[in-house]
Amino acid sequence: MIGLLVIADDLTGALDSGVQLARKGDRVAVSADPTMDVALLDDYDVLVIDAETRHASSDEAYRTVFELVSTACAHGVTRIYKKVDSGLRGNVGAEIAAALAASGRDHIDFVPAYPKMGRVTKGLVQYVDGRPLAQSVFATDPIDPVATSRIDELIHLESDVAVSPCDGSALKPGVDVFDCDSDEGLARIGRRLAEADDLVLVAGCAGFLETYPRQSSTPAYVPVCTRLSPKLSVLSGSVNAVTRSQLDFIEAHGAPRMHLPLAPVLSGSWCECDAIQLARDFVRVAQGAPLALLDTLDFCEAALFERRIHPSQAINQAMGRIAREVLEDGGRTLMVIGGDTLASLMTAMGIRTLEPMEEILPGVVLARFEDAGRERYLITKSGAFGADDLLMQVQQYLVEKQEVSAMPVDAYSLKLPHAVYSGANSLGRIPAILKGAGATKVAAFTDGSIRSRGLFDLVAKQVEAAGLVCEVFDDLMPEPTYEAAQATVDQFRSTGADFIIACGGGSVMDAAKLASVLDTDAYGVKDLLSDPGRARKCAPLLAIPTTAGTGAECTPNAIVAVPEQETKIGIVNDNMVPDYVILDAEMIRNLPRKIAATTGVDALAHCIECLTSKKANPMSDTFALEGLDIIMNNIMRACDDEDAIVEKNRMQIGAFYGGIAITASGTTAVHGLAYPLGGKYHMAHGVSIAMMLLPVLEFNEPACRTKFAQAWDRAHHGDKVLSTEGEKSRALLDRIGDIVRDLDIPTDLKEFGVKPEDLEGLVEAGMQQQRLLVNNMREVTAEDARAIYERLLR
Repeated sequence: MIGLLVIADDLTGALDSGVQLARKGDRVAVSADPTMDVALLDDYDVLVIDAETRHASSDEAYRTVFELVSTACAHGVTRIYKKVDSGLRGNVGAEIAAALAASGRDHIDFVPAYPKMGRVTKGLVQYVDGRPLAQSVFATDPIDPVATSRIDELIHLESDVAVSPCDGSALKPGVDVFDCDSDEGLARIGRRLAEADDLVLVAGCAGFLETYPRQSSTPAYVPVCTRLSPKLSVLSGSVNAVTRSQLDFIEAHGAPRMHLPLAPVLSGSWCECDAIQLARDFVRVAQGAPLALLDTLDFCEAALFERRIHPSQAINQAMGRIAREVLEDGGRTLMVIGGDTLASLMTAMGIRTLEPMEEILPGVVLARFEDAGRERYLITKSGAFGADDLLMQVQQYLVEKQEVSAMPVDAYSLKLPHAVYSGANSLGRIPAILKGAGATKVAAFTDGSIRSRGLFDLVAKQVEAAGLVCEVFDDLMPEPTYEAAQATVDQFRSTGADFIIACGGGSVMDAAKLASVLDTDAYGVKDLLSDPGRARKCAPLLAIPTTAGTGAECTPNAIVAVPEQETKIGIVNDNMVPDYVILDAEMIRNLPRKIAATTGVDALAHCIECLTSKKANPMSDTFALEGLDIIMNNIMRACDDEDAIVEKNRMQIGAFYGGIAITASGTTAVHGLAYPLGGKYHMAHGVSIAMMLLPVLEFNEPACRTKFAQAWDRAHHGDKVLSTEGEKSRALLDRIGDIVRDLDIPTDLKEFGVKPEDLEGLVEAGMQQQRLLVNNMREVTAEDARAIYERLLR
């Protein structure tokens, strides 16, 4: 159900608002239809409506906003956000007054600042790039010039509602205007209003929505974009000076440019066939060019001066028709500048809603829509944002996106368990699972520690309830050698069991997975070290993890030690993916803190490694980002509080997502360089991963900065507001370092008997892990590996 309605006065502003919430994981719909029935979009968390009132009369704007807010309140929408232009153009006073009147509340919080874009508020005065609003580029806007810098005066041009500065004391009836001159200040205001439960009725720029919490408690929605052409066609209906400067800059750098002939458009002699012909001419001129431009600027100011008319609906309709034809050409990515032009395109193509997917740059949004059953994409920008080279930056984004998505669609795959059960009393599903699988005898893999803690009894009780015999193997050694794993497999084969239950951590899971594909004399565990593809499923497997970390319950991997090589090797085969998974937090309630910490960090490593792997793809990114978010925000409480059953179950889910990410992508140098530590020094897997995690991530940072920044945006929910990829990347690594430190995980190899003279052997063993090292975004040489190991010996 829609929890938040955002009302904008133009379409690009609506998209700019919607993407701030979409990037948090909410599902957002943007509509250009003010009469849209809110009830029709209950599948979305947020609805953003373009009321299309920027150029309407103040009376018409008031009526439109009043009706929208009244309808939303009647439908049960609990939060309303009146989005205003960052230059305070349009009917700001009338629309804020209408939202307040229709809501029935006594006040509306108004946060007009957007510090990231140079818009700040001090003492009821709005500033743009350090200058009062009435002395900025908005004062000379050819369509909506702003005549005053004072917010109270601007509102009172259209309304007599009281306007008061918010000085930190109690809010006053009317419009409460908040001062703000920094991103940190914006975050503080957001926190204050959220803590006071006062996000019910707010007005502001798109930037303040960055501080809003997610509207939905369901797992974050992660839209996936298919491949975009790196060639960019820009259609601009904006007459703003900022846009003019951007277009002139790109033209000066060689981009072909055409203009809409305003004289015939304004005279009424322009027709549909003229629009089609101009679009075809533009497509022809643009062919082969990285960037091509078509705008309304060539004669626009002259026409306005001579005729004293507002750029008419005819201009927008003409640009909408041309945009439709350019989009239909299909060979280039379309970028539309100006909300009126975008609205006309939607009208021309019958598009009801757009779904914002990604904020490429501040004010620049990638959106998708459906067109006759096809999924289409376009890029939008409001006119008054950005540096002169902004269009070059967008085109470079497309080039980089193409490079990332150049992998053919059949180059990655995803194999998942048949069914996954999570939450309270999930163990109670066991009898139904056994019955559905036609099981007649069960072999259960566990270990002595799990039995001594009574955890396996919870499982055995359910098997007994199903009326089946259970053969138990509980003498599995931690981190088994391939020979030890083979011995367990041989024991299993002698039982005649036709169903396997694995109740334990990664070692137990891996032994059970090997047993599920080795009921044969044709090959054994040692054979699979060199030829894992020959394994075939022999018995169905139910995985019940007793840690929240390895993700082994859903991966096709089994790790065994190879003593003669002093390392570990992963055997990978899709047939080893368990058939059923149960994630019941009771199985990890009493897990010792040390084990909970190291396995939790292992899960965190799975997510960040798979996100930054060379094999990363839309599927692995989806699960890696969600898993990272869950783990980073629950690991401390799950480890420190025995009764934090909700956080413990979340950790199970996060670890499971990390395992799925491994299945779709793969780990990298963190795991590759950690394996020799476990193989030679018998270090617990989670400890070795925690040790290697930060040094390898910092080594990878130059090559993974964008992905690290993406991870920070997804997993960070605090007050800190960062703007650059470098800042976000550094903050992510600092946070991961804090987690490892606060969980008291060792980070010194000397504690495990590693000596400086052992380095060469470690490097040699680490470099043998090419299966994982080739996934690393940054090439790892022997010298690089040596430097990373040396760091852990200092």
